[in-house]
This record gives sequence, structure tokens and C-alpha cells, in this order.
Amino acid sequence: MEEKQVEKIDWLLATIKLSGGYIEGAIKLQKLTFLLHEMVPELKRANFYNDWAHIENHPSPYSATLNNDLNENTGSLITKLMVNGEAGNPVERFGLSQEGERRASMLIDAIDESNPKILRHLESVVNQYARMPLMDLAFYVYYNYPQYEYGAHLRKSNSNRQRILV
Repeated sequence: MEEKQVEKIDWLLATIKLSGGYIEGAIKLQKLTFLLHEMVPELKRANFYNDWAHIENHPSPYSATLNNDLNENTGSLITKLMVNGEAGNPVERFGLSQEGERRASMLIDAIDESNPKILRHLESVVNQYARMPLMDLAFYVYYNYPQYEYGAHLRKSNSNRQRILV
């Protein structure tokens, strides 16, 4: 009997669930998902987001497939709420609908049963980066994956305390 391949959207739902049930901002969601792709080798063999590229007018690395999944499933599997972000600016908070929560839990339970080591690795990456301030996360990604820095303009304000992604 052939195993059913996990859909990309289910990986996204599991990422949100492992992040404490929500992620603030599409840019942070893109960067966190990219780090999972890079840091959890098993995901490179899974049906996970792998179309990372520099795309004009989008902070890189950017996955068009992830963006499409996010847009197509907001309202059904994913919830979106406008909140004040870490810098006080409005930001989209992505969470899970009841059905999204159910599907995320099913995938997480299946991974835990079949290969708990992979689940611990996923949890470790998510725990380390999901609540990191966006600018710190962006600097981390661009420092460690400089091929994606092209087109990204990060600058520090005069006070060196507030960094701005432009």
C-alpha cells in the first residue's frame, strides 16, 4: 500500500500550530518556512515548499507556492486578523481555523508516531525562530543565506536600535 504524500498546505498548518498557534506577518511566515526547509533535511525529500527565489518587490527568500497557499486557504483553513505588530505597526496575524487545527494536529501526530526525531527537529527550529523579532530573523537569514540578500535593503536607524526592512 502506497503512503499518501502530505500536502504542502498541511506543512504550513503544522508550522503555524508549532509556532504557538499563530505567526505575525507574511514575511515572518515566509522566512520561518524557508528556515525549516533549510534546517530540517527530511523536508527536502517531502512535499514541502522548495521554490525559494528572489522575486522583485518581495522580501527574499520568497516562495510563490507558499504565498498562493496562504491566500487560497485564508478563511477556510487559516485565519487572518490585523493586530499591532512588534514595532506598533499593523500586521496580519495568521492562525488556524478549527479545520486547520484538526489537519495540523493530524500531521503532527502522524510525524510523532512515525519519526519523533523529525518532529523534535521541527519543534526546535520553530521554537528558536518563530518569536524572534522580524528584523533579527531577516538579518539571520541574509547573513546565513547571502544568496537571498540580493534586492533586500536592510538598514539601521541612527540609534542602531530600530532596524527597518525596505
